[in-house]
Amino acid sequence: MPIGDDGNGFDLETEVVMELRTAEASRAEELIGRPVSEWLFDPVEEQAYEIGLRGLLGAVEEVNGGHRPTEGEE
Repeated sequence: MPIGDDGNGFDLETEVVMELRTAEASRAEELIGRPVSEWLFDPVEEQAYEIGLRGLLGAVEEVNGGHRPTEGEE
């Protein structure tokens, strides 16, 4: 049984992938050149969050035997 799959439909790996896609969609790197008054969030913190998610995803994949959901498999 994959880590985080409690039989109730919660799968940690899928949740991390979805959160990572949301973070990637924020396009934090595009805000860095704009005035701070236009920021809805700190792009540096968003980039650090994305890096942390990638590390978490790598750990979950390792525990799950290297499996990563493919597009549409979530």
